Amino acid sequence: MKTSLLPTLLAAAAFAAPAFAQTQVEVQCQLADGRATGCYYCPGWQFVIKFVGTNLQSTAVNLNLFQNGHCTLQGTWNGSVLTVTSAVASADTFSIGGNGTIGNKYRFTTDGAAGDLALNLVALGTAFLPVFGNQALMLNPANTQPLTAGLIDSGLQWKSDLDIPNNPSLIGLRLFGQGVKVSPAGVIKLTNIDAKEVR
Repeated sequence: MKTSLLPTLLAAAAFAAPAFAQTQVEVQCQLADGRATGCYYCPGWQFVIKFVGTNLQSTAVNLNLFQNGHCTLQGTWNGSVLTVTSAVASADTFSIGGNGTIGNKYRFTTDGAAGDLALNLVALGTAFLPVFGNQALMLNPANTQPLTAGLIDSGLQWKSDLDIPNNPSLIGLRLFGQGVKVSPAGVIKLTNIDAKEVR
């Protein structure tokens, strides 16, 4: 697969199922308070996915136990709300670090098992789309771009650098990232999302 075709393939996979269908999904994320004053990504729900704003509800899981924490959620997506049926605490497996000022770079890092194929993605916006079975893509497929891909080695990480041009007009630009991992057995997992603002 050519990486330049990735946004088209992601969009096709996301819209293959009818929008009204109840879809089982799994998502690795951080829960945030959707009622927080001044929370730019929160639509006013009690619980949302940080950076994305996806509405969360549950009668099966006490989401208060996971607020402001990192977890893996499973549930049913109806196109606007994720009804959570199970939640477990989990560490982030994707991060954006580095000196993100103009003229420097960000480093996108996906953690995984040795032998996994990893791909780091960057986008200018977010979404919540079931792709690759039950995995949730949280990047906007219309502007998602691949950075680099390769095998995770004994260091248990795959890293990609993104150079930020020395252009003052980029200050304030918000970048979002997510990783894709494929095990040697062909199991696809999407990581949590992270976001950084160019300074």
